[in-house]
Amino acid sequence: MSKSGALTIYVGLLPLAAIPAATKTFIDYFQPTPVTCALTTKAWGCTATGSTPSNCTSGSGVVPRDTCNGIESPSNPPGNYYWDGTLLRASDGTYHLFADRWPGSSGFNPGWLSSDPIHAVGGTNPLGPFTDKGYAYSDAGFGSDQHHGHNSEVVALLNGTYAMVVSEVVPFTVFTSSSLNGPWTACSGSPGSGLSVPSGFGGNTSYASNISLVARADGNFEIIQRHGLIALSTTGVCGPYKAQQPTNTYPSNEAIPSANSASIFPNRQKHLDPLGPSTVEGTYSLAEDPVIWYSGGRYNVLYDYPDDRVGYLLTSTDGIHDWTDQGLAYDPRDAQQIFSYTDGTVDHWYKMERPGVLVENGHVTHVTFAVSDVDKNNQISAGTDHGSKVIVIPFDGATFDKDNGLISTGVQGSARTTPASRQSIVSRDGSYAVDYSGFAPGQVDFDLHSTNGALVSRRSVSISENSGSFDWTELSSLSRGIYFLRVKSGSKVVEGGTFFKP
Repeated sequence: MSKSGALTIYVGLLPLAAIPAATKTFIDYFQPTPVTCALTTKAWGCTATGSTPSNCTSGSGVVPRDTCNGIESPSNPPGNYYWDGTLLRASDGTYHLFADRWPGSSGFNPGWLSSDPIHAVGGTNPLGPFTDKGYAYSDAGFGSDQHHGHNSEVVALLNGTYAMVVSEVVPFTVFTSSSLNGPWTACSGSPGSGLSVPSGFGGNTSYASNISLVARADGNFEIIQRHGLIALSTTGVCGPYKAQQPTNTYPSNEAIPSANSASIFPNRQKHLDPLGPSTVEGTYSLAEDPVIWYSGGRYNVLYDYPDDRVGYLLTSTDGIHDWTDQGLAYDPRDAQQIFSYTDGTVDHWYKMERPGVLVENGHVTHVTFAVSDVDKNNQISAGTDHGSKVIVIPFDGATFDKDNGLISTGVQGSARTTPASRQSIVSRDGSYAVDYSGFAPGQVDFDLHSTNGALVSRRSVSISENSGSFDWTELSSLSRGIYFLRVKSGSKVVEGGTFFKP
């Protein structure tokens, strides 16, 4: 609230026009990666000169590199190929990495058809190293290979449990677990039961692949799949999921044959590639690998054009409507920005796909990618010294959210405001306090609401100064979850930010 009595705060579900335009894109917020162990030449892959091994392109090179970053089989040739990748922090502070792997002896393509999700455990450093602990799950419903699966992703749920989704080589399946260490139990008692093709996606089971899941701020669950189709469950993480009809702010969508649902992926000109023509991407099938998450008051989707080797970012305030194209998100040709170590060494990965994000305290802190040193489909054969791994790259998500006019959420759930008006809920000695500034003297009501709109706590404060704080001890007894703050002064009611109770 300014001294004139008008409280102006940019938070919540604001119209797009009310949010300042970004001057940078997602790619600008990658940070140099610290070396976890050491840079070594004892690993597979193209050298820095691009001269060896065979099939290396000019200017490529991923040797030397830090093989302790993320997860890989560094032996030459690699014993296993790793792909996909999800990074999470457990309640004890240790980091866990989930990925898919298959033997190097089978080659990359079509060897990936035999992939199995695995669970790796690290220490308190999100970069690694991680120890492969073996198969993530075992389920008789998958037949002879009870560990089978691909495109795996693990999501932390608001009640402190976890969900894992797998698809592609098995029916779209949701597993749940109370611990990152498992055991994992398939929903409905059998893989894919009631989930293989969400209602409205048409009759093609391939629509239920490349699934990414987000636990929504309103308590529901949302999935996005390979072609940019969106489905929603209002009855829990196990579904059923119902296809939605998303809208967007760009001129056109991809057309989805045989599906009664619109894609959020826009038609776009092919990225400039010296190895190929600059043409329109063509059909919906050329875009894939979406990952969806909630941070900064918006739903975000990264998705990939594997043929073009680039990714883009889309955002929406409610996860269904008014999707907005935020432009280029990553491009392996920009190796200096994405693959730099803090000592100045730069790796030049040819392929980067399957993006994943680590969200901590409401912001993306690290991004994971599955990478290969050459074309994974045509140049990684059994016995060759080429391979793939999952890498972890630091990302300045707090600045990214701030620069893009988003609210800041998390353990210190706070509101992005105009410089003259700010309030936030912060942790203080096991309880919580509200800091405020820019408030004119007078009576102000602070109301905290659950995601279903119910009022869960209210504090009425008489403000005599335009800066200060007050204790809000009642928040300590709240259940874990997301809450919305509304600030009332006289007849004015404004959204005051999002508070995440851990």
